[in-house]
Amino acid sequence: MIRSSRFGQTRYRRIITVLLLYLVLFLRTTDAEEREASEVLIGNELRDIAMDEDYVWIATEKGVNRYDRSADEWKFFTIADGLVSNLVNCIAPERVEGILTKKSGTEVWFGTDSGVSVYDKETDAWKSYTTKDGLIYNKVNTVSARGDDVWIGTDKGVSVYDKKKDTWMSYSSFPGIPTSEVTAIYHEHAYAWIGTQKGLARYNYNERKCFRG
Repeated sequence: MIRSSRFGQTRYRRIITVLLLYLVLFLRTTDAEEREASEVLIGNELRDIAMDEDYVWIATEKGVNRYDRSADEWKFFTIADGLVSNLVNCIAPERVEGILTKKSGTEVWFGTDSGVSVYDKETDAWKSYTTKDGLIYNKVNTVSARGDDVWIGTDKGVSVYDKKKDTWMSYSSFPGIPTSEVTAIYHEHAYAWIGTQKGLARYNYNERKCFRG
């Protein structure tokens, strides 16, 4: 009986030792992953994530991170590269849509607290727009970039940029939109879907009217 008891204690100790070893290894792995994430991300306050065919884009309070999926490489962008502000609220890769096709364009749009910036992936060029250029309000909440039109939502209304004509149209209110505080936009072939602080609206391009829901 004494031998059996000692054997049981020894086995119990081995199990405890193995569990502790696994715990230590797990904690080391977690710490390593946290260190890697902190070294990769330019800021810890993530505000938006978007993807195109080549990259994953991450908006933070200190700039933008870009992850190249094919090369497994990270890069970051700040005002030193061309952003109008490091405080980035939203990201919108350009969408090029045909009748049967949908793909990413060459541009990526960034809404910030000081205007909107656009980056061309092919030319590596930057351009920014503020209220001086026609934007209705500099603090940008949301951007939708499709084809030649870019829709930008703010707390003061919506701005629409026509890339072909290089012109701006801004609307502090639409008939049918419950408030000018726009938080989300997605535009497609027939409609622009507009989310606000007080509900959802649809803008019909052909009829040039807004409808609730």
